[in-house]
Amino acid sequence: MKMNRPQNIQFAGKRIHLIGIGGCGMRALASLLLTHGAKITGSDAIDSVHLKVLTEQGADCWVGHDPDKIDKNIELAVISSAIDPTNPELTRLRENGCEIVKYARILGLLMNLYNGIAISGTHGKTTTSAMVAYVMQEANLDPSFVIGANVDQLSGGSGVGKGQFFIAEACEFDRSFLNLYPKLAVILNIEEDHLDYYSGLDEIAGVFRQFASQVKNDGKLIINGDDPNITKYIDITDNSETFGLSKRSDWRADDVKLRDGAYSFEVYHNTENLGRCRLQIPGKHNIYNALAAIAICGSCGVPTDDIFHAIEKFQGACRRLTLKGSSARITIIDDYAHHPTEIQA
Repeated sequence: MKMNRPQNIQFAGKRIHLIGIGGCGMRALASLLLTHGAKITGSDAIDSVHLKVLTEQGADCWVGHDPDKIDKNIELAVISSAIDPTNPELTRLRENGCEIVKYARILGLLMNLYNGIAISGTHGKTTTSAMVAYVMQEANLDPSFVIGANVDQLSGGSGVGKGQFFIAEACEFDRSFLNLYPKLAVILNIEEDHLDYYSGLDEIAGVFRQFASQVKNDGKLIINGDDPNITKYIDITDNSETFGLSKRSDWRADDVKLRDGAYSFEVYHNTENLGRCRLQIPGKHNIYNALAAIAICGSCGVPTDDIFHAIEKFQGACRRLTLKGSSARITIIDDYAHHPTEIQA
């Protein structure tokens, strides 16, 4: 189903209520909406420092879901995927005739106000999004970002900057990324996942194909040219570039070396050798994530030396091959991996 392309809308003065406002993505939306002049209220099941921060920014937040606190003048309500359909605040908002939308819809509307960067794929979204945000932050581009995990070097999983770039993970579950029309989009890989929602690979790949078609006309699609499902299902167009280890990739890694658990490699953009990139985070899959981040940041005009310097310092997102310690030749790793391919990596 083709979704309507979002229009630039005015948030200034708009009364918006967020149920689950303390969640990583939801609190980032709240901060961005406040930046654009919206009047924000919100509730969450538990108290947290995030509610205090949002209150200091001008939001009216409370703990618990209390329908009696719902203002009849609320014009728009935003819900996270964790909100039960029987939530008492949600019930009251429906009774009031309030428009109710999911998180991803507002994410798309906000992204349309920036140079949006949407990073998709079955694996690697969080690490790549965090890497791009960190590189841009180090390059003083002051991006806004929404990442699906805490990132110590970014002081959390979301941030509101004053720059022109907005970086977000683009999740295929519930077709939520079809709400996004980015300036730059990445597809890291395509595999079977969320099979409680999709019938199989053909349906999943078809949704990724539609997401790829939603890149803005003056934008760019960056895809993993080594991934067999991407090359099978995604059309290469004039505004596409590939990354990978193969010689045919537009952005490629060569002379890959492993030392002390981390990789380094020469980076080429077409025939130009851009220099050697060194990773601090382990795993061969992170070569691909780094190439995607290099392609994004390079396409946004970040100098190559600045990109490599930041990537070399990048320590990863929490629970993404996080080293907890080692003793007697036993190494303890904390990782979010739950898909067979991720576990194998």
